[in-house]
Amino acid sequence: MKTPEIYLPVEKLRKAASATEKFYLKKGYFVQHLPMESLPPLQDSVLECGDGRYGCMADRKINPALFGGLWGVVALHPAFRQKGITEDAIKTSIDMLIQRKMLPGIHGDNHDENLGCGFLGLLMQNKLPEVNRLIINPEQLKSLAKEFHVHHTILPGEHQEQVLRISFVPGYAPELDPAAFRLTGDIALTLGIPLDIFNLISEQTIRLLTQDNVKQVQIAAPF
Repeated sequence: MKTPEIYLPVEKLRKAASATEKFYLKKGYFVQHLPMESLPPLQDSVLECGDGRYGCMADRKINPALFGGLWGVVALHPAFRQKGITEDAIKTSIDMLIQRKMLPGIHGDNHDENLGCGFLGLLMQNKLPEVNRLIINPEQLKSLAKEFHVHHTILPGEHQEQVLRISFVPGYAPELDPAAFRLTGDIALTLGIPLDIFNLISEQTIRLLTQDNVKQVQIAAPF
C-alpha cells in the first residue's frame, strides 16, 4: 500500500480548516465539524475526483480526492496560470503527483466513458472563470490520458450528493458515500494549490453541478 506524503505542519492545516469553515459560512452553507474518528485512513494514493459515485463501487479503496482528479490539479495550480492547460502542464502535474507518492486519476461515467466528469464538463464549458484556461481540445485530453497511463475509472449511476465533506487530516479522507462529495484539502495544499482557489472552485463546482441543492458542508481538522 502506498499513501501520499504530506509536508505541511498540523497548525497550518488547522488554520486552513478554520478558514474553509468561515468561507462556507459566509456563502450561506450549514457547516458542521466532521469528527476525526469518522474518517477512514487512506488505503491508496491515486488522486481521484470528489464525485460521490465512487461510493457506488464495491470494494473501492479510500484515495485522496480533488474535484477533477488530475484535471483539477492542472486547472487550479498557479504554475499554469499564464500558459494555461497544455500538454506540458499535464505532464508537469503528473510529475508533481509522483514526487509526492501519488498517481493521477480521472473518471468517466455511463454517459461518457472518457469525459463524463462534471468538473471537466464545467472546465470545457468555461463555467469556472477563475481556473487556468483549457488550451487543448477534448480529444487531446483523452489521448494524453491514455499516453500517460492515467488511472481511469468509469463511475456507475447518477449523482445523489447532499453534502460536501472535506478533510484536512493527513493520512485520512472522508468515507466513500454516494450521498456525499468528498475532498482532501491537505492534499490540495501539499500540491501547491492555494487555499482560496481550492475553496472557491470547490464551492462553484458543487453549486453548478447540483443547481444549489447541496447546502451542507462538513469539515475535519487535525487535533
